[in-house]
Amino acid sequence: SLTPGDEWQFDEHGGLAGFNQSPPDVPLTAKIQVPINKAILFRTTAEKNNPEGRSLLRAMYSAWYLKKNLEEIEAIAAERMGAGFPVMYAGSDVAKKKSASGGDAETLIDIVRNVRTDEQMGLFLPWAKMGAGAREGEGVLFEFVSPPSRGLINFHETITRHEQRMAMVGLAQFIHLGMNQVGARALGESSQDFFTLAVSGWVEGIADAINRFAVERLFRLNHFPGLTAIPLIRH
Repeated sequence: SLTPGDEWQFDEHGGLAGFNQSPPDVPLTAKIQVPINKAILFRTTAEKNNPEGRSLLRAMYSAWYLKKNLEEIEAIAAERMGAGFPVMYAGSDVAKKKSASGGDAETLIDIVRNVRTDEQMGLFLPWAKMGAGAREGEGVLFEFVSPPSRGLINFHETITRHEQRMAMVGLAQFIHLGMNQVGARALGESSQDFFTLAVSGWVEGIADAINRFAVERLFRLNHFPGLTAIPLIRH
């Protein structure tokens, strides 16, 4: 609900003074200003006093972006290359140039583009096949050509690598152990220890923000006779 382009309020010293909200039922011109003493700010980093911090997911973005696109390419390759690479040969009696009203070349290009390996797979050619009743050099020949074996990308390995990099950002790479027939129990346990330490660090930051800005304010508003110290929140 933060106001787009005008999210934060800063004081004359550069400190965070509050934030602006534009709920769905309020026009952007009628933004609601909320002072920071009415809120608790949780952020991952405090570099340059940036109130938004830096998301853990930002370091995963590059691997996620490549993984997402490779999955789409893999699906296209399975659909287009499942039967082979479609090739069309046009004989001397077939018009090779495109025309405004379509023509042989346009029809042949559409056929090649729309070849799919799916439940509606099929092909109709309104020309004689080369060498089947046609005169030499005339007609049309359609065939599938197998792509060269060298240089092909193993999509599974590449996508898995990017998934592992995403998990490594959060020190959670141990979730992949056993999926590829490698990984010892000792390695998994030590990786889980690192993950637990990382999560504890995040949670301690959350608890610290609550203790500094919520507990103290709460006990200022509530008087307890004889109280010598305020409690601390622990995870």
